[in-house]
This record gives sequence, structure tokens and C-alpha cells, in this order.
Amino acid sequence: MNEKSFAYLYCVQNDLEPTRYEREVLMRAAYPHARPFLWLLMLLKPECLAADLDFVRAVGDLSRFRDFDHEKQAYAHHPGNRGFFRMNCYIRVSSRALRRMVRETLHANHPIDDKAPADSGVPFKVSNAPQADTQPKIG
Repeated sequence: MNEKSFAYLYCVQNDLEPTRYEREVLMRAAYPHARPFLWLLMLLKPECLAADLDFVRAVGDLSRFRDFDHEKQAYAHHPGNRGFFRMNCYIRVSSRALRRMVRETLHANHPIDDKAPADSGVPFKVSNAPQADTQPKIG
């Protein structure tokens, strides 16, 4: 079975040229307040974004959502993922935002519910219906 990668599916679903994948995903997965700074860093000091770009590239190769956590751990331990601005000011990619993008892209035909467990391979709908009281009434 030939499974499509996240990068391939993301580009197809968003009508995006493959050459624009890294920059587009980097910006979309970044914390909103960090986006202007990331643009500036891309122009002036792209080596500062090595950890983020490695993360985006590695996630781009995934074809199964359950493999995301492995890449997230590699990103967390990346030697370039240190420093005041990255760790305290969050001038970096949000792994939670990227996780959401991967889940929505790889499981585009499945309903997405943010109440699904984080380790769930395929998101499922959590019922909001009230549960019947099964406890016996005393007195």
C-alpha cells in the first residue's frame, strides 16, 4: 500500500506548490505573535530556524498520525531548540498547532473533535448526551 505523506496531502488539499510547503507550514504552525519575527529571521538569520525547519520536514514525511509524537520528541530535544526567545517568548513553531494540521490533513475524511484523546490514531466523536443515572436511589 502506497500511503501519501503529510507534505504531499497538505500541498494537494491547499493547492500549494511543493516548493512552498516548508515556509507555508512553518508560518501557519508558528505561534501567531511569532510570525513577523520568523519572517525576519528567515531573511536575516535562517540558521536560527534549523530546529523548526527540521521538525516541519520530518513531519512532512509522515504518512501516519500516530508517528507524530516521535517527531515532536525529536524537536523538543533538538540542539537548536534552546534559548530565551524560543523557550520564553515562544518565537518558534507550536507543536500543538502542527499536530492539529497533521491530524486534519491525514484524516481529512474523519470528523475532527478536539475532545478526542491526544494519542488517538483516528479522532472520534465524543457524545455530549447526558448519561443516565445508574445509581440506585436511597430513601
